[in-house]
Amino acid sequence: GFGRKLEQDYIREAVQVGLAYPARPVKLTWSREQDFTQDQFRPMALSRVHAAASASTGRITAWSHRIVTPSTAVQRGADPGVLDTGAVEGAADLVYAIGPFQVEYIRHDTTIPVGYWRSVGLSLNTFAVECAIDELAAAIGADPIQFRLNNLQDRRIGAVLTALKSFSNWATPPASGRARGVAIARGFGSWIGQVAEISVDAGTGDVTVHRVATVIDVGTAVNPDAIKAQISISEDTEKPKVNFAVGETIKINNGPFLNFSGVIEEIDPDRGKLKVTVNIFGRNTPVELEYWQVEKS
Repeated sequence: GFGRKLEQDYIREAVQVGLAYPARPVKLTWSREQDFTQDQFRPMALSRVHAAASASTGRITAWSHRIVTPSTAVQRGADPGVLDTGAVEGAADLVYAIGPFQVEYIRHDTTIPVGYWRSVGLSLNTFAVECAIDELAAAIGADPIQFRLNNLQDRRIGAVLTALKSFSNWATPPASGRARGVAIARGFGSWIGQVAEISVDAGTGDVTVHRVATVIDVGTAVNPDAIKAQISISEDTEKPKVNFAVGETIKINNGPFLNFSGVIEEIDPDRGKLKVTVNIFGRNTPVELEYWQVEKS
């Protein structure tokens, strides 16, 4: 559901249909396209972090984080005078031990409907926090993983990060033209760390992800296969080799436009991508898709 089933719009519509046809059973079914196009939006957010670190100790000495984002809770009738803890999740409860520490939340009221997409505040705030941690490490010339280890106050994420350092071959330089980045997070009873190895095409700016090493501590793993399915994909998975033609109608089988049909406008064989026109709300909208995201109709 990714948060979609928390919404009540389809229930209201079923009630309205039932009231229009009394004494009759009603079954309301939305098409996949209707479901996606009537969904709520993930809250937009703007974060500004001011922080300082000591080059001599490798420790973070001050931290101030201001977050501006809509409140999903307030949109659903919660008291606007009470802090929406979901909006500051992942920012107010850091895994790092920091002295002077401040987090400010500015609620941005908007008419755009926002929803509880998976992870909610953690998705917005973890990105900002981990980017700031990287900038601090770079500012004092510290190794990104060691800098994190020096500042952790959470034992379990420390164990995850130590294992990740070994598992990702962090001590071994990546191949020429590649770079590595690291991020960690704690949420929903789990502790996770990832190292991504990427390269950037100097001509096009396209980013290629070559490998993502992941270490996660979920406590007792009731269903290990389900955990693995959410965080891993085989590096050996081949993208389907399909011959497409401009003007051909295809069906989208992956991504936000799942089950939509569209018409191919452009083909980029070097990048393995298609430009496809999809009809959304009665308007033809161009979207870029990879070969493996579509199939012939």
